[in-house]
Amino acid sequence: RRMYNFVISNVDILKAKYGIADKNKDLYYETNRCIQRYLKDLSKYQFNTMIASLMELFNSIQDFKIQNDIDKTSLKYAIEVLLRLLYPMAPHISSELLEVIDYNQDITLPALDDLALVKDEIEIPVQINGKLRATCKVPAGLEQEEIMKIVLSDTKISKYLEDKILKKIIYVKDKLLNIVL
Repeated sequence: RRMYNFVISNVDILKAKYGIADKNKDLYYETNRCIQRYLKDLSKYQFNTMIASLMELFNSIQDFKIQNDIDKTSLKYAIEVLLRLLYPMAPHISSELLEVIDYNQDITLPALDDLALVKDEIEIPVQINGKLRATCKVPAGLEQEEIMKIVLSDTKISKYLEDKILKKIIYVKDKLLNIVL
């Protein structure tokens, strides 16, 4: 019902034809992450987690704020993918909603874009003595020395490090930084 209401209330945006190839990076990432999880769960016949990934994508779609035509293109793409992924489990409502938004192609599972799953920038949680003190946005793939330069320049973290001796630094690449004092 939530999806039906969302599609009907945004039908003008979803029916329009946009000549734009660009997509919003965040929504495109979420959409392709959903496709990846869906296909993995489908191969294992884990239907509950397939539906859970669809619900997560739908929540991201609902939270998405449209500001320009690129965002409208991204929203249309995400809804089409969501309905195509939902089709094997709920064919009647999916095909009906695809018809409402003038989707006139064969209903097949969408292809995964692996490049969309590579993030340029990530958020690293920074812990001091095991307690989360801040999160820092950093370019993906940085080594420990580069991360430490960025983290030490952050005012939230530097106040905890004043007059303290660093005993150990634990860095899990692109996941976590823990500073032991």
